[in-house]
Formats: sequence, structure tokens, C-alpha cells
Amino acid sequence: MIRTPRLLLVPLPAGDHLRLARGLAPRSVTAPPEFLDGPDPVPAWLHERHGIRAARDPATARWLLRAMLLPDGTMVGHIGFHDVPSPSGVALADPTFEGTVPDVTGPVAEFGYTVFMPHRRLGYATEAAAALVGWALDEEGIGGVLATTALHNAPSQRVLTHAGLEVIGRCRDDDGTPELVWWRPGA
Repeated sequence: MIRTPRLLLVPLPAGDHLRLARGLAPRSVTAPPEFLDGPDPVPAWLHERHGIRAARDPATARWLLRAMLLPDGTMVGHIGFHDVPSPSGVALADPTFEGTVPDVTGPVAEFGYTVFMPHRRLGYATEAAAALVGWALDEEGIGGVLATTALHNAPSQRVLTHAGLEVIGRCRDDDGTPELVWWRPGA
């Protein structure tokens, strides 16, 4: 678990990912309807992949999806890595990527986040992203962290800037929408 001044970032266990992949609510946290049916749902295939990976090796859950919880247990969003860290050549293997590939020797972790509508514009994403990035870069051997944002998503771009990331290029998401690629190197 990662603690911030206002949040707890709690990794979801394998069983929760497998439940979410089937459209069921997690058991370890009380999730609002937005988590399953909101405008930014985590795809079922990603929950399935995370569930299988965490079931094989429970220690990997720390690199996967985390619930953003207020101290009273209210889930305000989620944040986490798309997968366990991978070599930079794998992390930036997207054929649509145009930009500067960082010269790093350690593995790279790509993350994303969503804050549910009623809790937006309160600084939770900024607080959670800074904490998650700091945690990852404190892990031994991590070469850096990546994230992407939609080209015109200024609020998310401010979050990543506050977390110390810089734009290194562009790519396209699965729908072909242009995105900015953000990077922060490890120490």
C-alpha cells in the first residue's frame, strides 16, 4: 500500500481482477458503479491478464491496478501500471510511436489512472500519480516510467507534469486517436 496525505493506493488482489474481468464487483474494496460501468472502465481483458499474473505470483500485484481510497474507504478512482516493468524496447515498441526513445538499461513501467467524476478537480490524480511514480522510481533497477495522454487532455497533462514527466513523443491509441507519450527517468 502507498500512503499519500489524503489517499491510500491499495493493490487489488488476483481474485478481484478475475471478478472484475467477469463484470463483478471487487471484494477487497467497496467500488462505486463508475468502476465497472463508468466512462473510463478498465477493459475486461486487462483485468483478466492482471488476475492471471497476480495469481501466479502474488508479489506482482504491487505493479498492477490499485484502488485510490480516502481514509474512510471511499474509492475515488484507480491508478496502476499496465503490467510489470519491461525493457524500454518492449515498452516503446508501439509502431505508431514517433519521438525520442530513452536510453535506459533498467526496465520501464507504464501507468495510467482514472478519478471518478464526483471526485475530479480535487487534486487526487496529481497526488496519486506523484506517489506512484515516486514509489516506482525508488524500486531497485527501474529505468523510468511512461504514461500517455490524449492530445487535448490538458488536466491529465498537468497531472503528469506535476509528477515530473515530460513529453518525449507521440503515438496513437488502439482507436487511432493521437496521444502524447510522457517519460520520467529513474535515478
